[in-house]
Amino acid sequence: MIIFPVAITISPTWFMDRFRAFIRARHLAYRTEKTYCNWVREFIRFHDQRHPESMGAEEVNA
Repeated sequence: MIIFPVAITISPTWFMDRFRAFIRARHLAYRTEKTYCNWVREFIRFHDQRHPESMGAEEVNA
């Protein structure tokens, strides 16, 4: 089965779209992108839905 990546707009504004664009700019595999996005989602959920840009080293260490 072939799975195609999710489309991203020219200048993404949503955090996850910017994150995907960052990964794609480094030419990582689509499965790697999916895995990293899942890790970010779990990180956000762990910290009560806070935006990652508002967190610092303390949250990362937690």
